[in-house]
Amino acid sequence: MAASTATVGPAASRRRRSASGLWHLASSSSCASPGHSSPVNAFYYGQDSTCDYNTGSGHSGTLTSPTITGITSASTLSFDYYRVVAGYNGSSDQTEVDIVSSSGTTTVFALDSSDASTAAWTSSGAISLASYAGQAIQVVFRFDTIDNIANDFTGWFIDDVVVTGDSACDNAAPVVSITSPPN
Repeated sequence: MAASTATVGPAASRRRRSASGLWHLASSSSCASPGHSSPVNAFYYGQDSTCDYNTGSGHSGTLTSPTITGITSASTLSFDYYRVVAGYNGSSDQTEVDIVSSSGTTTVFALDSSDASTAAWTSSGAISLASYAGQAIQVVFRFDTIDNIANDFTGWFIDDVVVTGDSACDNAAPVVSITSPPN
């Protein structure tokens, strides 16, 4: 087996992701500067017209990758994000990343309103996927406002999602992309 990297991002692909809530593919969005970590698209939980996630009520949404295989004890997940949410000592405006496998769902990354916003592109760093070795997984990005208070902030952008692992491909890295479905 060859070591490989699966890119789970806005690159073109026939495999589609699923999304709910305000998640959508944004192209060179003016809501973040720049509107992507790498040109030209990023996934955005927010509204392009107002550059916030204020809908007048509490809401949530998920962005789910296609199934990813080839996970080994050395596999990692990483992604870039731009996150601006209400800042106060509480647990609203939750941004989380879950791994879904046959064993269940585990949160591997979590920030909420008590964590400082990053009005700049930031890396998640390498998140170990060793406990999922040999399993098929899905990566789920989840945003939950919890309430309808102070939702007039930019929201959460995700870009350059990478899962490392092994592939039976002859030194060719498999590409698993999350792209916006046709309207």
